Amino acid sequence: MIFPCTRCGLCCRNIKYIEALRAWDNGSGICKYLTENNFCQIYYKRPLICNIDESYNQLFAKIMSKQDFYQQNVEACNAMQQTVGMDSKYKVKLFDKENWNKEGLI
Repeated sequence: MIFPCTRCGLCCRNIKYIEALRAWDNGSGICKYLTENNFCQIYYKRPLICNIDESYNQLFAKIMSKQDFYQQNVEACNAMQQTVGMDSKYKVKLFDKENWNKEGLI
């Protein structure tokens, strides 16, 4: 299973109230490592809270399934996108590897 982040950048633009990301805030609630193209300059060294797979492995694997964890993250992403009126092309959909192929995504 792969988390289907659409790289809308919205989560990286809303870190103001996340204590664990205070050091990454550029002063306006946006991660200082987010580029104009919504890429993370520290992707391979990003904080745990920014890494859905590693967060699952280290914090949630013993209490929920990966699919349930992903589903909760998908719902949070989509709710945040809807709140700001983001283009629907960024809507996150949950697929497993088998369905990725059926959807023509790989």
